[in-house]
Amino acid sequence: MRDWLSTLWPASYKGVPFYVEHDGERGGRRLAVHQFPRRDDPFLEDLGRSAKSFEITAYLVGDASDSDASALSSVFDAEGAGLLVLPTHGPIMVRNGPFERSRSKDRLGYIAFTGTFFREGAASSLASVDYLAQLVFDAVDALALAAQGPVAALDIVGAPEWVVAAGVAGVQDIVATLEVMRDARGVDPALAPALALSLSSVYAVIPTSLTRLAVDPTFVADLFSVSRDLAAAMDPSVAAGSFTSNIDAFPVSVAAAGVSVNSARAAANSIVVNQLGRLALIAGLIDSLMRQTFGDRQAATAARSSAFGLLEAELEVASSLRASDLFSAIGDMRAALARYFATTIADLRPVVVVTAPRMLPAVWHAWRLYADPTRAQELIDRNRAPHPAFLSERFEALAP
Repeated sequence: MRDWLSTLWPASYKGVPFYVEHDGERGGRRLAVHQFPRRDDPFLEDLGRSAKSFEITAYLVGDASDSDASALSSVFDAEGAGLLVLPTHGPIMVRNGPFERSRSKDRLGYIAFTGTFFREGAASSLASVDYLAQLVFDAVDALALAAQGPVAALDIVGAPEWVVAAGVAGVQDIVATLEVMRDARGVDPALAPALALSLSSVYAVIPTSLTRLAVDPTFVADLFSVSRDLAAAMDPSVAAGSFTSNIDAFPVSVAAAGVSVNSARAAANSIVVNQLGRLALIAGLIDSLMRQTFGDRQAATAARSSAFGLLEAELEVASSLRASDLFSAIGDMRAALARYFATTIADLRPVVVVTAPRMLPAVWHAWRLYADPTRAQELIDRNRAPHPAFLSERFEALAP
């Protein structure tokens, strides 16, 4: 049986000790419940984690309890965060909220405090969307640097020429995919020639970077850079779709079993090269998402889910390759992306389904929903109505 008393932490706050009669913890998720007319299912919006709080009843006992209580009262009044140690929680960095001091004539020498503490949060106030987007851009820069690690470990030094050639061809396929995207519609014609030159330069340097004598992974930074430049040269929504669809050209593969040593080396290299291709395209995708203007909450949520799905898969691959720096970089980018979308989604309105007894003009619905007939075109475009005078009896609209 566990000896509980021997495993409890001695309680204190900012170094001032006390005993604990009771402690409680509050947390959970903040949910906004949106309910709409003539719709049975509500929309539950997750606004993030609630501020975690701890409610404690602390007490002091003994001949010096009055002077000890004065010291404890002083630290409860003091500004700034401090270390709270609770018997079963251990150390927690918190800020103290309101407290109450109590004494009873029937319990001389016993002084109790009831107070609430909040776990320490961000070092600054709410960040702007632009600032959070810049953090995502910075995370992509870090990802490009971390992606050099697995490339530097490619097993081609001293390998047969065909193993080296397979690795070179695989990396050049990444550049070729970006070139196909550049040559397609949607790229700014004024920027297309410069992009072609950059892609050609990266393509040409790969055979000299991956040889039987040495591996130089510095070309990876240029590969990520040209992918992001391509994203910047396209309409953001078009770019997001193009990058996402081309990621499938570099499938997740597994190490070969029951083959020759050199075939196994080539298969292991293929895993690294394919991930490099996916990550380079994901870098372009993330850049395009940061530049995209989302029309409603559902569109932003869908984009976030798609990006998170891709990053989760890459975390598994990085883990299997034991690429710890790359694993951390992908995780950091996912965290930065989560913060950006959390703020972006909170500022957008959800899409609702509107029903009407018959087909009516879009301008009538725009006035009814928004008291603004100029938003009729918004309803027409969202629902692809064939004629502005006949909007369907059931259509989608931004919530008023």
